[in-house]
Amino acid sequence: MDMASREGPALKVSAIVPCYEEAGALDWVVERTLRALERGCGEMEVILVVHASARDGTPALAATRAQKDPRLRVVVQPAGPRGYGRALALGLEAARLPWVFLCDGDGQFDPLDFPRLAAAAPGVDLAAGVRAPRADPWPRRLAARIYNALLRILLGVPLRDVDCAFKLFRRQSVGGTLRHRHLADGELVARLLSRGGRWREVEVPHRARRAGRSQAEGRTGFPHASLVVAVMGEMLRLRRELRRARRQVRTGPEKR
Repeated sequence: MDMASREGPALKVSAIVPCYEEAGALDWVVERTLRALERGCGEMEVILVVHASARDGTPALAATRAQKDPRLRVVVQPAGPRGYGRALALGLEAARLPWVFLCDGDGQFDPLDFPRLAAAAPGVDLAAGVRAPRADPWPRRLAARIYNALLRILLGVPLRDVDCAFKLFRRQSVGGTLRHRHLADGELVARLLSRGGRWREVEVPHRARRAGRSQAEGRTGFPHASLVVAVMGEMLRLRRELRRARRQVRTGPEKR
């Protein structure tokens, strides 16, 4: 069954593909993303979010691809501190269509699995992938368990695999831009749910990276201590922001 028959009119989708130093996988990801979307979307675009400091030619490769295909656009994150949350925010700011498909550029997910998300989209604001089985070493899986538990405790996010970078969601349901450098998917989902967003989880195959490497982990496979501290700080700030927003909804804007 195609996407149009499940959602009424065919979905209009902006795909966001964040990529850092993943030139070895980018052609594969782009080709399969285009194939996946053109099969059932009424309108589509693919936004490649690259970082200016990448040293493997990823920005140049993305620019070359975009020159040849009007369905592709490139957004460049300026040189300087990296943060997945900032890349995702830039992609969201550039997106033009009602639905957003998020898929990383390192090949951990096959964009041709997009119909799994599209089939789950009717009636919800977020179809969230769950890596099953998860092709990561045990330190990364353990860190993810702790991270998901903290999101559940501090932000009330009940999803099993919040950081799975394979999602389909209504752009307007997020309610604006993302503000935090590292929280990324966690912030996106927390903001969506805080606005009453409806969600559904979908199991998707997960693979080892085709290119690139994690910027978050040390040699042991666990996140860098500095990143852990930064993420915890962002979680606490986001919790305050969301609580303040809820109070303003109940009582009206704060007077200064």
